[in-house]
Amino acid sequence: MMIKTRLPLLLLLLPPTLNHTVAQTYTYDFSLGDQQFEGGVSDFSVIQSQQHQYTFSNQTLPFPLDTLRRAQYMSGVNPSDDLFMYMKRRITGLQPNATYQVTFAVEFASIYPTNAIGVGGAPGEGVTMKAGLTLIEPDTIIIDQAEPYVAMNIDKGNQSIPGVDMDTIGHVGVADTTSVYAIKTNNNFSHPFTFKTDGSGEAWFIIGTDSGFEATTSLYFTSVNADFIISTGLNDGLRPDDFKVYPCPSSGIIHVSSADHNIDEIQIYDIMGKYIVTVKPLDKMTELVLPVSAYLLKIISGDSMVVKKVIVQ
Repeated sequence: MMIKTRLPLLLLLLPPTLNHTVAQTYTYDFSLGDQQFEGGVSDFSVIQSQQHQYTFSNQTLPFPLDTLRRAQYMSGVNPSDDLFMYMKRRITGLQPNATYQVTFAVEFASIYPTNAIGVGGAPGEGVTMKAGLTLIEPDTIIIDQAEPYVAMNIDKGNQSIPGVDMDTIGHVGVADTTSVYAIKTNNNFSHPFTFKTDGSGEAWFIIGTDSGFEATTSLYFTSVNADFIISTGLNDGLRPDDFKVYPCPSSGIIHVSSADHNIDEIQIYDIMGKYIVTVKPLDKMTELVLPVSAYLLKIISGDSMVVKKVIVQ
């Protein structure tokens, strides 16, 4: 059976479904306040404690963005080598003792250009953004060494290297010509994060920036999204080649099909990772009609997902 799906403007503006048959989605909009996130900073010598000037507060967006809209502001100075700034909150309502594949989408405002030169590292690509989940509350600890050092109690990796508890989802650079604050979205759609809950069905959600840029990084977070899909092991190993998305580029009509797998739903995002709409086909084939742009299609089948990029011109 083929389903032909047209996406009118009104449908494009609908928010994502919070709970559906194959996933749980947690979305936090910082225009409404801090959403119970707490901020913190690590990766510095104890004697540098007064130098990082860390700030975490809910503020209005800067010009030329919508100055009537609020966002979660996070800023700090990297005094030398490293600085990790983060925000965290507890989430509840997950299935106990379940293994999830999790995708994150973090929308934020940045003023930092790409391909620029900075002290210690680039102001854009030299500041890596990470997201992850832990069973314990992420917090700072003091490592007793020749010079006492403030570090994290979780494995976040270091700078551009991911860790067991946090994965890299991008950097804070916007474009080569960036000179004012602009909106950007980082995500891990191409490499979902694997997380197993304990008996409580709770977790700690953490987002942070791991900096090698030895100067100030100031960002405004507008929203964050975490999409949890239970992985039962029954459909592990799903490959991008299992789904055909054609033609690409397209003049507007896009066909999505699979010879072997049902398509439970297709989540459509713009190329920056901002959610647009969810489509629920009834079989192994569907047809999408999309306006001119570039898109990411998150195709969900059973307990697995693949991501495809399409261009409509």
